[in-house]
Amino acid sequence: MHSDPKTLIKYSYNQLALKNLPCRYIFKDWKHIDKLLQNLPPGANILDIGCGDGMPISQYIVGKSFNLTGIDLSEKQIELAKNNIPQGNFLTMDMENITLPEKSFDALVIFNSLFHVPREYHQHLIKKFNSLLKNGGYLMMTLGLIEHESIDEEYEDIKLFKSKWGKEKNVQILIDSEFSLLYSENYKVGNLEQMLIFAKKISNDKRHTIYKDK
Repeated sequence: MHSDPKTLIKYSYNQLALKNLPCRYIFKDWKHIDKLLQNLPPGANILDIGCGDGMPISQYIVGKSFNLTGIDLSEKQIELAKNNIPQGNFLTMDMENITLPEKSFDALVIFNSLFHVPREYHQHLIKKFNSLLKNGGYLMMTLGLIEHESIDEEYEDIKLFKSKWGKEKNVQILIDSEFSLLYSENYKVGNLEQMLIFAKKISNDKRHTIYKDK
C-alpha cells in the first residue's frame, strides 16, 4: 500500500483517528511520568513527541499544571488532541523536521513513537532532541529491546512500520548524544515490550553516565 515508512505511518494513524478508537493500550504505570515531573519546576515546558490524540500522557501532564506542547505527524490525531485537551498546544509536525526553538523545553517525553522511524536515523534524531532541551533538561522515552524491523498489522487492515535497535546500541546512542542515563527498565504496554529510559542532558563539557539497569 505505502512503501515509504513515513507515508505509511501518517496514513495509518490518520485511519486510526478516523475510527475514533479509545486508547488502544491502557496506560496504568504512572510512576515513571511522576518521577519525571517531580524533577521539574512548577509550570515547566514539556514536549510530547509523537503525542497522538494526547490520551492519556499529554492529558496527565496538563492535569498536573505543566505547559504541554505535543507534536505528531498525523493531522487527524492532532485534531483529536486539540479536542481532548484544549489547554495543550498541539501541532502537526514531523519529528524528523522539528522547527521548534532550541533549548526551549525542560523535558521531552517520547512514548511508542521513535520506533516508527527507520533506526539508522535514531542517533541523528536523539541529538536533535538534545538540542531542544534546556541545559539539565530531562528526556523520558521508550526504545527497542531487540534489534528488529517489520511492518505489523495494528488494527484490522491498518499496518505500522517499526524499526528498533537493541538495548546496548540504544544506550550507546544516548551517551554519544550527550545524555546522562539515570535509569532504564524493561517496559511493557499491551503485548509490546520495550526499554524505558530516563535521562538528563549533560549541561557541561564533562561526559559521564549514571546508569542503573533494573
